[in-house]
Formats: sequence, C-alpha cells, structure tokens
Amino acid sequence: MSNLILNSLEIHNFRAFRSLRIEKLGRVNLIVGKNNVGKTCLLEALLLYANPGNTRLARTLLGGRDEIETTLKVPKNLDEKGIKELLAKDRALVSSIKNLFYGRGDVAMEPIQIGSVDSPDTIIKLIEPTSSKPKNEEMKRREPKLSTVKHSLEWQIKGKRKETYSLEGIQMESMPPRYNFKFISANGLPLEEIADFWDKITLTKLQDEIVPSLQLIAQGIEKIDFKKKDNEDEIPYIRLKEQENPIPLRSLGGGMFRLLGLVLALVNAKNGLLLIDEIDTGLHYSVQKDIWQFILKMANKLNVQVFATTHSWDCIESFQQVVQEYPESENLLISLREVKGKAGEVIGLLADKEKLERLIQGDIEVR
Repeated sequence: MSNLILNSLEIHNFRAFRSLRIEKLGRVNLIVGKNNVGKTCLLEALLLYANPGNTRLARTLLGGRDEIETTLKVPKNLDEKGIKELLAKDRALVSSIKNLFYGRGDVAMEPIQIGSVDSPDTIIKLIEPTSSKPKNEEMKRREPKLSTVKHSLEWQIKGKRKETYSLEGIQMESMPPRYNFKFISANGLPLEEIADFWDKITLTKLQDEIVPSLQLIAQGIEKIDFKKKDNEDEIPYIRLKEQENPIPLRSLGGGMFRLLGLVLALVNAKNGLLLIDEIDTGLHYSVQKDIWQFILKMANKLNVQVFATTHSWDCIESFQQVVQEYPESENLLISLREVKGKAGEVIGLLADKEKLERLIQGDIEVR
C-alpha cells in the first residue's frame, strides 16, 4: 500500500479532537461513529493536510459551520472611532479562527498537528492579531493610525516550509496544494463545480466512465452533456432511449445529481484524495452496492485514496459485500470511538474485510 497518501492518521488539537489516532488506513476507508464524535472533522483535517496554507479553505470551513462572526476589512483614513470599531471586529474574528482549534480557545491553544501516526508533518499555529505601525514620519502622514490588522495561521510542513497567512482577506497568499483532492459535502457539490469537473475530462477516456455509472440508477440513459440555460449556468442534460429531445438530469431526481457529482469528483481525483461526507445521501439502498463497486474499481485504477462517512447500516452492509471482491487492495471500515473518561481523545477501531464480514453476519452494531 506504499502508493497511498496516508497509511495511518494522527490528529491533535483540531476541532473535536484533542487527539485522534488511526493505526492503519486503506485504499477506501468508510468512517462511522456516533453524532459529534468527529467524522466530518476528520474530513476537514484531511482537507487542510492536502492543501496547507490555503486561508480561503480555512475560512470556508469556518463559514460552513456558521462560525465566522464578522468579515474584517481595513478601510483607508480611519479616524479614532473607526479604529475602535475595527479592533472590536478584529477580536470577534479572532474568536472565529479559534473554532478550528480544540476547545475553541477555552483551553491552551496548542498547535494543530495532522499526519501519519507518530510523525504528523503538518503543524498549524494561531498567531494573535497585531497592528502594523508606520515606519517613519512620512508614512505616519500618509497612513491611518492603524494601517492593517492581521491575525494569521502559521503553517509548517515537514519542518522545512514555514510561512504565515492572514485570514481576514488583506493578505491571501496560498501555498500550492500538496495533493490533488476533491471534497463532497453532505449537501453535495455546487453546479458550477460539477460543470468544471466535466470540462476537465471532456474528450478523455474518463468521460466514457460517466454514462455507465449513471445507468446504475437509470438504465435508459444513453448520453450526457452540459449546455447553457438562458445564457447563464451550464446544466447537465441527458438523452434517454426512445426519446428524441434531451432532458435536464435533475428531472430524474436529486439522487441522480448527487451520483453525477460523486462520479465526476472521483475521476478528477486521480493520484489524490476523495473526501465524501455522508456518502449515502440521496441514494437508495438498492443501488449502493453497485456504487461501491464503481468506487472501488476506479479508486484502484486511478490511484485515489477515498475517505467517506455514513450513519447508514445499508451503506455499511453494501460496502462489506463489495470489499470481498477486491483482494488486491485493503479497504477498511473505521469506527470512531471516544476514549472513556478522556475528553477529546478518539481512536479509530479498524475492520478489514474478514472482520467486517464477521460483524455483518453477527449483526453487531458498529456505527
């Protein structure tokens, strides 16, 4: 399994995790566990691991949980009143940033650490806000008394690269992603992202995988393409057997649109990571085995490491049935469990295909 991005996972001081430890990871990893144990947090940590230094991503994670209290902007020529108002907003935004850290700033603000067990190589520190001061008399006349207010996340990758990135929008540099990655939230992908994924595989062999995957739900689909509607967004249309005119894909239901996003994200995640929150959303239990077969086939073919979460027993059972068919790669069920009496400490209990089969046959609760 040496071609996996991560063979194990350790996370410290990120959101719900004071500490998370998973001793082994597979090609496809299905994450289960109770509400609020940290399944989505695990995916978010992997997002930051794959794309360190991306402050827009950090802000997106905060915004997705309604955790950004204010958006800080620094206008020119501030007066005394404006400076006081800005400092108040700055304190509010710093509180927002602290939501990324375990305890939300109510406990010691230790750095976030993400990476392999015993050697997490991505470290994120919170740098408290500072105000820059004019360097000379000329700048004092030209600049406001408070020229910029900066609060930052400091990123260290493999101990070699260390830079600071502002979160309030004034300084928005970003390191290039370490790995190709795609993320599907529980709400699915936005239309513009799906259209972009389609454009990237148009006229390639990967495009040939799309129609067969959609036929898992609707066998009558013959062709799919995107075209503009009212000269605005590009909309996916399909052609069905024995129908002359194309119809919008969404007319076949939300599950079909969810499946299209999943498939496009997977084929665009070549040699990288695919992260899927609540993978079974909108998908009937009767098609989940076929979908898992497609995911495992393409994950092996394209060298994609997959992390997906679920609460569904049907999803777990379908996963178990399919992993038996792929002896060439290890695929794992990982059950997140809180360590009794130790707040914030979580472990991942592993079930490979043999153990998973015993759990299913014994009807043992693993969620």
